[in-house]
Amino acid sequence: MASDNYPGISSWMMAQSSEETEHAEKLIKFVEDRR
Repeated sequence: MASDNYPGISSWMMAQSSEETEHAEKLIKFVEDRR
């Protein structure tokens, strides 16, 4: 999971709804791809 690179994000995502988690994953992937 992309969020593994961001300490604290995976635990934060566990508390979010699946819809918000999916959005966060897409956002992280987008940021990762642009590096």
